[in-house]
Amino acid sequence: MSDKIGNEKTLLITLNIKDLENFLSKIEELGYAIERGTHTMLLDNSEIEEIKLLKDNKVKAIVIAHYITHYYKAIVDANEKKDEELLKSLLEAKYSGEKWYAPVSPVAIITNDDDIVNFLEKYSDDYPYHYIREYVEIYRKKNPNSYKMFSGLLASVLEKLFIGE
Repeated sequence: MSDKIGNEKTLLITLNIKDLENFLSKIEELGYAIERGTHTMLLDNSEIEEIKLLKDNKVKAIVIAHYITHYYKAIVDANEKKDEELLKSLLEAKYSGEKWYAPVSPVAIITNDDDIVNFLEKYSDDYPYHYIREYVEIYRKKNPNSYKMFSGLLASVLEKLFIGE
């Protein structure tokens, strides 16, 4: 399987997505397979992930997402509590039934697939739970330079696509 989607019509699209799981499930409904790739948990408790969108065993797009999850909420809510209380908060988040991934930066999509581009032009969403907006804002205030990590991963992906490894 080739990751080479870069050519003269390849687009880099950024989109303000609020519910990453909903976005990916809509992509799957269009007939694309999701392959989760490079994933990093950052020291600020956010995560960055490279996600490939495939059709007919070919990479049709690469998504770079920088997000927080329901675990970030548990960490913020347990602010400066004892280790035992933090662990309890994280376990409650794990078994609560609430699972969400909220991007804290615009999501980058690299593609040359017309169907994906058409989908992106119409796509909009909202947070799966109303309180998530507050945690995204908390994250952004605490980490005003967080875009640097995101930019680094995006640059790495673009380099692989257009220059080669």
